[in-house]
Amino acid sequence: MKIKVLDTEENKRFSLWIPTHLIFNSFFASLVPFLAAKELKKYRIKLNGKTCRKFVKALYKSRRHFGGKIELVEVHSKEGDHVKIVL
Repeated sequence: MKIKVLDTEENKRFSLWIPTHLIFNSFFASLVPFLAAKELKKYRIKLNGKTCRKFVKALYKSRRHFGGKIELVEVHSKEGDHVKIVL
């Protein structure tokens, strides 16, 4: 995953690269229901590890389908800032 922030007024750039497999893998997908259980319980959402692992598998399959990159967010502000998050 790449996060890029461009500020055209001050001509500054900020980039952050995070390995996608570090965040979206089957081990972490199995832990998510336990880590988010308290917050999910407030909204009566039931989530299990199997569902999260299926999501990760579908994410990688769709990424292959779209040519290896999926743009999650692209924002242009009035002040000239540009933010882009690519998975």
